[in-house]
Amino acid sequence: TYNAAISSCEKGHCSSEALRLMTQMKEQYLQPDLVSFNAVISALQKEGRWQEAVQELHSMCLAGLQPDLITFNAAISACAGGNCWTVALQLLEQVALPSRITYSAAITACEKVQLWQRCFSLLEDLRNQRIQEDAIIYSACMSACGKGEKWQLALDMMKRMSLKGIQK
Repeated sequence: TYNAAISSCEKGHCSSEALRLMTQMKEQYLQPDLVSFNAVISALQKEGRWQEAVQELHSMCLAGLQPDLITFNAAISACAGGNCWTVALQLLEQVALPSRITYSAAITACEKVQLWQRCFSLLEDLRNQRIQEDAIIYSACMSACGKGEKWQLALDMMKRMSLKGIQK
């Protein structure tokens, strides 16, 4: 089936081929489904093609499909890889129940452009959602602190990680 082939392309980091298969589906009057779009968006994310990933998310909505958490996580991660924090945060706002992965991708997007305050704000949001922090999230926040020359905050975060028993 097309979904199996598109998923194989995603796993093989072959986004151009995944997009070609999606186009071929449409030409044969087959409607791509959630699995099709998620695989294409993930393939684009893995290759740093954030604009196309976001475009596919919009196409999915126009096709009457409801994005799920996997969709948003892949699109937000694509934006993080492309240093497009504003779109990443706009997408985060659309997620009904974000996960640790969702927040991690959004925090990474902010970290890459040295928005350490926004990283901390997202960390607070994550806690308010009662989602457990992990070493990846702390590392991104500490990296943002370093880039923003807030080394003392990074050291404080190391202490907090230790107190919470989070492995470094």
